[in-house]
Amino acid sequence: DHQRLAAQLVAGWLSTRESVWWGCLCLAQLMKVGTSPGSSDRLQAVLAWVKEPGDARREAIGPLDDMAGTPVDILAQAVALTTDNLSPNKDYPIACPAGLAHRMVAQSILLAIDHWPGPNKNECLAHFVELGLDVAEGQHMWTKGALPLHPGLRRGADPTTIRKTGKIWENW
Repeated sequence: DHQRLAAQLVAGWLSTRESVWWGCLCLAQLMKVGTSPGSSDRLQAVLAWVKEPGDARREAIGPLDDMAGTPVDILAQAVALTTDNLSPNKDYPIACPAGLAHRMVAQSILLAIDHWPGPNKNECLAHFVELGLDVAEGQHMWTKGALPLHPGLRRGADPTTIRKTGKIWENW
């Protein structure tokens, strides 16, 4: 259960774009080992959005009602939820709830571990969490230096890079 919570934490810690990228990495790894967490074409469309976010790339992923509920489809739904207006009527905008795309990415990854061909699905989830921590630290990015780092989630961070803030607990 701790690994599941860790996956949700990492998905929320990353920016939306990084979170979706992390989901792409996890699902692509499952496809590499021969499992099918969903349509590879749709995953490629999600990846295109990560590389170049925008309305045209988001719409190219496809309509929400066309999605069957596979991990790739849930990841695609996360991208669909990055829009400013969920309403089909532009005169009556409906804002997307904050953090919903992040929760969808986490659900996509948690559902994807059921496609792991090995007997220990917890090892797969632990690997995916480590992959998310790597993304937070700027590794495995779609383009080198694409986004700023988010250090601090991984245990054993380098204490020499941490600035003291003057709080009493820092001297214990």
